[in-house]
Amino acid sequence: MASKWARKLDYVRERAGNAFWMIKQGDFKLILKSIYLEIHYRLEDVKEWIRLARLLDDSQVQGSNYCNRRKVMPPSPRPTISVRSPFVAPRPGHEEIAHELKGILSSLTVRDNHSL
Repeated sequence: MASKWARKLDYVRERAGNAFWMIKQGDFKLILKSIYLEIHYRLEDVKEWIRLARLLDDSQVQGSNYCNRRKVMPPSPRPTISVRSPFVAPRPGHEEIAHELKGILSSLTVRDNHSL
């Protein structure tokens, strides 16, 4: 994707080429019409930008600080001091491990591929 400046330069280059062609052909009415249309398009862009800016200001945004300036914002959820939890050594019982392993082994099925 081309950058913004590259697109703008391509547009200006294309318009300059068109203007050169119109001057070469002697079509001055078309030059004036093109200038008028360009100005008209730019004015419409500015009017739309102003209209959208009026429609949505910061006081209308949900959760904005501007909705209620007296509202106290909650503190940051990140802790300011890092605290490690105490280390707890795992102490499983031998019987529990043996029972779990027997359950895993009993649920496994082994197929012999040579008998196919």
